[in-house]
Amino acid sequence: MQPQVVQIRNNIKTFILTAGQTYHRFILAFHATPTLAPMRSILLLTFSLGLLAAASESSSPPKPFDCGTTTEHASEDFLKTVQALHDKSKSGSSAARAALAARDAAATGPINVDAIFHIVATSAAKSSITNNMPSSQLTALNAAYKPYNIQFNLINVTWTTNDTWATGANPADDLAMKQSLRQGSYKTLNLYFQTDLSGSVLGRCTLPSAIANGKTDPTVYANDGCNINAHTMPAVA
Repeated sequence: MQPQVVQIRNNIKTFILTAGQTYHRFILAFHATPTLAPMRSILLLTFSLGLLAAASESSSPPKPFDCGTTTEHASEDFLKTVQALHDKSKSGSSAARAALAARDAAATGPINVDAIFHIVATSAAKSSITNNMPSSQLTALNAAYKPYNIQFNLINVTWTTNDTWATGANPADDLAMKQSLRQGSYKTLNLYFQTDLSGSVLGRCTLPSAIANGKTDPTVYANDGCNINAHTMPAVA
């Protein structure tokens, strides 16, 4: 295996471990603040990017390991929200936070997340994504999150050929794609695997939309989810 591929795989493994550890730090803030409890899905959205290429090899030549949700790419609102959650997670003594974590773990049990995978390809690249790659991606996702008591259930896989949507270069086009393809409720994790994702990144996520007073109009949260380079899914022989 080429040294560059080995290095990328090591980077991915490190990111996965860091993501899981960060999840436990942030989950304290969510349970300590009831109004933030619905925002737990931010973690599932943001840190699912750590599983983009968790299997042995991806389906395309190696690219630099770069996440689209970083201080260089993310919006100011995104960064402020994450900083607020981080600050909240540090409040109180270590013993108090540990006790809260133990209580919540006992009360909530496993976290089960329904997921929809959307494969969005250009006409030229659609044959590069095979039918068994989504299930292999799910296996990698669950294997990496198993230590953190999180289980993903793949409810459906959609397949779309659209040269514009497959790049996600224009925010308006990206929103149109999600409004058209998104399935499930507010709690459903929708992941968009695009063959020609713009920006030279492996993926990017949005913050979950705030829902007040039980409002569940899908148009409010249509943009929630992750855009992922489809070629990071595990290649299957």
